[in-house]
Amino acid sequence: MARARAARYVGMWVLALSAGFACERSRSEPRRADSTDVVRAATGTDVPRPAFALNAPLDYTPPADSAIPRDELGASIRRGLALITHTTDSLRHYAPGNIQCVSCHIDGGRRRDAAALIGVTARFPKYMDRVGAVIPVEDRVNYCFTRSLAGTRIPNDSREMQDIVAYLAFLSTGVPQGAHVKGEGMPKMPALTGDSARGAELFAKTCTPCHGAEGEGIPPADVASLLAWLRSNLGAEGHRPLPKPFQQ
Repeated sequence: MARARAARYVGMWVLALSAGFACERSRSEPRRADSTDVVRAATGTDVPRPAFALNAPLDYTPPADSAIPRDELGASIRRGLALITHTTDSLRHYAPGNIQCVSCHIDGGRRRDAAALIGVTARFPKYMDRVGAVIPVEDRVNYCFTRSLAGTRIPNDSREMQDIVAYLAFLSTGVPQGAHVKGEGMPKMPALTGDSARGAELFAKTCTPCHGAEGEGIPPADVASLLAWLRSNLGAEGHRPLPKPFQQ
């Protein structure tokens, strides 16, 4: 009995000492670098880390483009910015229309209350009611391509997709995982009084490239383009899933 009791005491001391060494090691090891550290090391700019608030969105401003690192990661970030700015030129095979990503995500996704992209990678993976599944940020990017841009999916492992995600991650620098930021999405439209004269002016400036001067539309050149148009308009953001004949 005495020998067994002594063995238990020795075991307890070994466990206690092991736990103490583990805690001391964790205190002595440096914190793992994140995107905030990358920007600071590359530019010397101190990017503040927003405090995580579970209920209130963060008052967050992403780093300026001048803070993009001058290395391979920075090159990917710049390519991502170029892709969302000149989408139809750079990704004609995936976005055959006339709309760029920045047509909806104003100022490269930086402008609040204008489909802002700031902090977006901190909110993925996430569950989406529309598809009934948890999806990564790459799938959410592709929903824009297949619906809003009336195009086709970019392979998730392609360089183009990785460049776009690198830019989105840059716009999320320092945002804690799961946090929300002020200016996400679109604001609720207030009740307005219609002005047909001003509406005609806005239509002429912004709507005629797709809808024609008289609203007659610009017919697609082939069946594939027609199906792409149907996918875009019947399955646009916020609408119910497409009928099966038009799904990809």
